[in-house]
Parts: sequence; structure tokens; C-alpha cells
Amino acid sequence: MSTDDLGIIDSDEPNPGDHPNTDEQPSPETQGGFSIWMAVGLAFVAIVGIVAVVSGGGASDPSTASAANEELFAFEFGTAEGATTTLESHRGEPLVVNYFAAWCPPCRAELPDFEAVSQERASEVTFIGISKDNTTDAWTGLISDVGVTFETVYEGNSSGTYEIIGGLAMPTTAFITADGEVAHVHSGILNDSLLNQLIDEHLS
Repeated sequence: MSTDDLGIIDSDEPNPGDHPNTDEQPSPETQGGFSIWMAVGLAFVAIVGIVAVVSGGGASDPSTASAANEELFAFEFGTAEGATTTLESHRGEPLVVNYFAAWCPPCRAELPDFEAVSQERASEVTFIGISKDNTTDAWTGLISDVGVTFETVYEGNSSGTYEIIGGLAMPTTAFITADGEVAHVHSGILNDSLLNQLIDEHLS
């Protein structure tokens, strides 16, 4: 009896099931899925490129940065005496500018460390606190409770200079050089150790 009679395929002959046809074309469903993912990928790359250009363009434009700095120094804040003041009177001094509010627990928590460092480094840098409170009573009440002695002013809940320096969360602290450049902006709570480190890094 031959192998053909038993239904056995001769091992020397290739089995069509063992080797897929390399000439077979992908199905329309496969082609469509690939095209969709390719389009999504290209769109993502394009968006990332646009964001990179937009975010990088402003930062690298000296005229834009200079205009923002001038606006920062010209902005009028309220004082506890009911008058107005600007940062212009501190031009030429390295500044630590802290944005705080009574409704912000982390702000209240870090103010004692700011007070301590402001006294320790009074000959090197000037500390200024800018209140983002809804009322002046909340501002002055917090300063009195904590015992802050460095200069504080009132900006209120408008965007103001907080937007100019690029604040992202409360509290926010800006480190401004004696040349009037915003060297660094930190959003989040600071303790005395990290505060001293950032002063050394950006204002010394």
C-alpha cells in the first residue's frame, strides 16, 4: 500500500500550510488600521513640535523678557497705609519675592522660615511678600499672626505680577537678580534649607 493510499504527504514535498504565501496582500481592515495609527502618530509629532516652538520662542526673545520685567517693576501694589508702591524702589537689589495668602495653608507654613532667612541674609538679599488674599484684612491678619517683619504688599486675587512671573501654584517664590532679571520661579512650599540653596544658586 502506498503512502498516497494512507493520505500521508511525502515529507520531501512542501506543505502549503507551513509556509505562508509572501505575495499575499494585507486586508483592507489591516491597511485601514495602520493608516489611522500612522495619522495619529504624525498628528502627535506635529503638536509636540508646535508646542515646543511656542513655549521656546517667548523665552528666547530678549525683548519680550525685558518688556515683562519692566511691567513687573512698574506694577502698583497696595500698602498697609493705604498708599501704593512698586518694585522700582528695589531695583538694583537681589530680590526674593514670595506670593502668599491666608487661605493657603502651605503659604502660612513656610512664612516662618522666610522670616528667619530674611533676617539671616538681610545684608545680601531683600525679601518682599506679595499678598494674593481676597481682602486686605486677611493679608494683614496673617502677617500679624505669623510675625513677618520683612516688607509685604497687597496685589489681591487679580492675575497681576503673579501671571507676569509665571506662577503656577500657591505659594510661589520668584528670585530676581540685581539686574532686574527673573532668574528662577519656584511654585510650591519651601523650607529654610531649600530657600537658602535657591538664593545661593540664583542670586549669589
